[in-house]
Amino acid sequence: MPMLVIAALLTLFGVMPAAGQALYDHNGSQMRLVEDGTTLRIFYEQPRPGIAAVGVRPGTLLFEGTLDDNLYLEGMTRIFSARCGEVDYYVYGRYVRGGSFTLNGAAPVLEQGNCRIVDNVYEGDNANLVFAYRGPAPSSGLRPRPSAPKPASGFGPFCVTGISSSLNLRAGPGTEFSVVGALPANQCDIAGYNRCDGGWCFVASGAQLGWVSGQFLAGGR
Repeated sequence: MPMLVIAALLTLFGVMPAAGQALYDHNGSQMRLVEDGTTLRIFYEQPRPGIAAVGVRPGTLLFEGTLDDNLYLEGMTRIFSARCGEVDYYVYGRYVRGGSFTLNGAAPVLEQGNCRIVDNVYEGDNANLVFAYRGPAPSSGLRPRPSAPKPASGFGPFCVTGISSSLNLRAGPGTEFSVVGALPANQCDIAGYNRCDGGWCFVASGAQLGWVSGQFLAGGR
């Protein structure tokens, strides 16, 4: 039976293949994903040709983040620079066990000639990290430690309140992150994920995902 069919059957019946490890294609490289309780990490398994020049080797960490019960994934990824080393930035998205998924964020742009971040972009491979599922990963000898159970994290719904036009959705928790969408004033049925940071909360409305200022949300539990 083909490996992808086996993986699909394991996922259908709620069984994680290879003890929470799987292989993915990402931007020309083969990656190993390790799911350890609520922690998820993605490593380079077979880096694409040429990327060794910026310090990437087999086993180099690309992403580390936290996964909740609703399969919302958030954390820090990085770009690699021969001049500047590793530069971290925040990404998020919906995780699909046994399938392909994408993490989105504001990718930093470094000033030419030094390592100062001068802009953020929302297009291109660094801002939209696509992971194409290959199948379960053979054991690498890693021994994941079990994590404590996490309570159910979905909550809501919310309504937009206290604003006359629309509420900006941002890529991260603060006005320094770029706008990725908008919610109309008085809109309700906005899903929450029990993730707030400094007065900003992560919400979803249809296909839109992003952070909004909590002072303009009403409802929830």
